[in-house]
Amino acid sequence: MVSTMILALNMIGAVPIFAGQCAPPSFYTSLPRDREWYYGVAKDPDTDKARLQAIKNLGKQVTGDLEVWDSTDVEKVAGPGRDRWEVAKEVGRLLPQSTLLAGWEQDDFEKCNDYSYVLVRIEKERVKKFVQENAKFKDSVLENLTQRVEKVETDVKTLQDVSEKHEKNLSKNTQSIDTLTKRLNRLETQFVELEKRKTVFSKDKDLHEMHLALRNRIDDVKSVALAGKSPEEFQRKLAMAEGSLSALNERLKKYDEIHQRIMEHKSVLADAERRETVAYANKRLDNGTATFEDITDALDAFKEEGRLSAACEFLHKAINKKSSITKDEMGELESQLVYLAHDNYDIDSVMRDGEAFRRKYPESSQYAQIQHYMAEAESWRRRMSPTQLEALRQEQQADAKELYGPSASLLHGQSRKMRRQSQERVGR
Repeated sequence: MVSTMILALNMIGAVPIFAGQCAPPSFYTSLPRDREWYYGVAKDPDTDKARLQAIKNLGKQVTGDLEVWDSTDVEKVAGPGRDRWEVAKEVGRLLPQSTLLAGWEQDDFEKCNDYSYVLVRIEKERVKKFVQENAKFKDSVLENLTQRVEKVETDVKTLQDVSEKHEKNLSKNTQSIDTLTKRLNRLETQFVELEKRKTVFSKDKDLHEMHLALRNRIDDVKSVALAGKSPEEFQRKLAMAEGSLSALNERLKKYDEIHQRIMEHKSVLADAERRETVAYANKRLDNGTATFEDITDALDAFKEEGRLSAACEFLHKAINKKSSITKDEMGELESQLVYLAHDNYDIDSVMRDGEAFRRKYPESSQYAQIQHYMAEAESWRRRMSPTQLEALRQEQQADAKELYGPSASLLHGQSRKMRRQSQERVGR
């Protein structure tokens, strides 16, 4: 669902500002929507580099899709009981090394402003068949997923052997060794859980160093245990490692609290900027001076809030008002209106605005896509009740808000604010 929204949000293309410049190709600003193909896109001054980056982008589309596979499909890759996210992550890591992406096709290419724009694709069914049926690839996925588990099991077995040895030679210390071994197992389990936060550790120097120190101390404890040294030494090293874990958790807790406050502050700033953006666009629409950028900035603001219905209403107003936009830009806005209505499961709007677009722009490159959306909307009308459509609409709006986190919204908002300030200076 999120991938659908990403494609819809990218339908608004860049507009050349100075004479002699060209606009990026439509396939770059708006990835094709296709149920049969995965697409990857990139740009670079060097054509070969652009092609390689597009292939990497293609791989990301594949792994992103894998995260929403149902459990039956995931089991075909890695067997039952596997975490979908872990499987997708491992598949994504191995795909670039596999023979699968060697089967990509170059679907489109264009030069613009000294950049090479490349679009590549690969069949979805081919990807799914390869991931689920290629024995060598599946073996690699399984091997990597089970490697850590097997290592822990081996260490536990060795520790059990050490415990048995101490039971024979130092029976009075048997309970102590068993207890220490259990504590070490718990410590390793907690450390494996912390590994899921590696991204956070990489952003904070103190956390990174504490994480490395904890790993080294756990290895030190295991070395002492496996060497069969005295329970006293085992316990001393284990206590040091547990202390490191406690300190790391405390530092991580403070980091999370600070990060939460920052995100809340960014969210407040982003909300204020979005309101300003929409008000500015409405003002310029009312006095007939609104530009294409004013309108698309306001649309982005609505989408960041997940207000797709409000975005459609605003776009209706923009299309019907006199403004400073070209015929091509108007066509882009009218096609975007249909895409928004489709993503919002608004059947009546898709049919009405889609028909209007087909009459006005019969030669448009968007014609076939608009026609497809109209057929899909008609299918919804036959198959779904109003209650089902409303549930899907609410889900899609939630996906839109998830797509634009507070940081992304603030970054977009700063760009919009700079553009407004520049327009106001020119106006004066």
